[in-house]
Amino acid sequence: MTGQPQPISHHLAKRLLGYAVAAGAVTACSSHAAAEVIYTPANQSIGKNASLFIDLNHDGATDLTIHESCFATNIDPPQNRLVETPSPNLKVMEKFGRPGNLIKGTKIGAPHDYFIGRGDMVTFNNVYGAYVYGYWGFAFNRYLGVEFFIDGQIHYGWVRLTVNFVTNDRNTAEIRTHLSGYAYESDPEKLIIAGDEGKTANASAQSRSLKTLGLLALGAACIFQPKKETND
Repeated sequence: MTGQPQPISHHLAKRLLGYAVAAGAVTACSSHAAAEVIYTPANQSIGKNASLFIDLNHDGATDLTIHESCFATNIDPPQNRLVETPSPNLKVMEKFGRPGNLIKGTKIGAPHDYFIGRGDMVTFNNVYGAYVYGYWGFAFNRYLGVEFFIDGQIHYGWVRLTVNFVTNDRNTAEIRTHLSGYAYESDPEKLIIAGDEGKTANASAQSRSLKTLGLLALGAACIFQPKKETND
């Protein structure tokens, strides 16, 4: 004879309900976040006398240009300079008057942030040994924070760059810059986190969270399954 299923305890019911609610919250929050951040992957590098043209919101207009060039001084050989030049529609987050070199996780658009126009990111020469001046020297996957306008409203975003130097000899030094992606927050005047890729990152996190919560709920239910009764 098989025993009738027994009602689960009040404690277990609360646990199962909690898992279900948490799973729903993860889905809702992840979907909401994914809808706000517009991310564009990139894989573009430049060297001497070359430029990167970045259109953050894909409206056909360049929002930001990053250019590597040589400029003459009274020092031989000339120095190399990496410069960011924004459109009139955009400004760059600054650090002590220069384009800031931000780490992943930095908030962009907080009340204390300040933004500037055109600025030198880094200057490099190879006269008496390598000389680097600026926050973007030897930067690996660092972020340039930006503030720009869409339909007259302020939006915040980031541009991810890696900057290195090549010195084959005293006359062929150059700055190598790699662009690996950029993003902006679609909600006006809402800050963005440097490195937040929106849907791409949140989809993976959501999948892991839902899987964990589902296994917890399934495991709890299995533990408390009623056992079959047998006749003596």
